[in-house]
Amino acid sequence: MSCLIFLCDDEAAVLAASRVARLCDALSHAVLNRVQDRCVRMPIPSRPLHVAALLQIWSLDHRAREVIDAAGELGLERYYEVERQILLPPAALPGAIKRMSLLERATGLDPGQFREIWRESHGPRVARRADALLGYCQNHVLARSPGAPPCDGLTELWFPDVETMEAVLPSAPSEPEALTALAGSFIGRISTLLLTEVRLR
Repeated sequence: MSCLIFLCDDEAAVLAASRVARLCDALSHAVLNRVQDRCVRMPIPSRPLHVAALLQIWSLDHRAREVIDAAGELGLERYYEVERQILLPPAALPGAIKRMSLLERATGLDPGQFREIWRESHGPRVARRADALLGYCQNHVLARSPGAPPCDGLTELWFPDVETMEAVLPSAPSEPEALTALAGSFIGRISTLLLTEVRLR
């Protein structure tokens, strides 16, 4: 199964995303993540990401090109092809907060080193907060389209409320073992968004 994440720059692109999900029979399911807040603070250098939404599409591997072409015809040309790993299956809870971050690896790390640290060390550490998290997925970038911002991975986290999110991922960590403090050892730059999920298909 292939997973693609498209950047929807404005409301016209959001409408195009809905059309792709409705009309393209090459995809199996699609989720539109509408941006609610893009001013999430982190103790890591940030890169502004001015988008209205992120569109996630799943398709059979041999039909991914059909999805990319259909999206491109409607103006959705910036995307990432990712390998998605589910560390904590998302729980369907009304009102849950979804947080997605685009991660760039720290200077001095190659893509393989970044993936190994994120997957084998940091990921399990985050997943151990299952008492507070409603879900956790990693999306390891395999390829990106021309024009898509540099990105080595996209993380998905679900929380019951903002207070819990801040407790798990403090914007100004006071402890060196805080998850956001440790993330700086392998993340060089980050763009973080708070989103509302809409299942399109």
